[in-house]
Amino acid sequence: MEITERRTADVVTLSLSGELDTTTAKAFEAAVLGRIESGDRRFIKEPVREVFDVAGFSTLFPVHQSHEEALQKV
Repeated sequence: MEITERRTADVVTLSLSGELDTTTAKAFEAAVLGRIESGDRRFIKEPVREVFDVAGFSTLFPVHQSHEEALQKV
């Protein structure tokens, strides 16, 4: 799995390529937590809603259906 980061102002878009499963979920979690520790608070998650639901992140962050919708909401 490879995580690609894109920034638009103070919004971080994280894109994944490859498999996101129990083996790679820890790396994704570490990447997100690292961004949070660095002060980032606005994320766009392409397309990892199920993982956010399982990890509990969707209770901490709003989740939107598309990149465009998320940018409109922030």
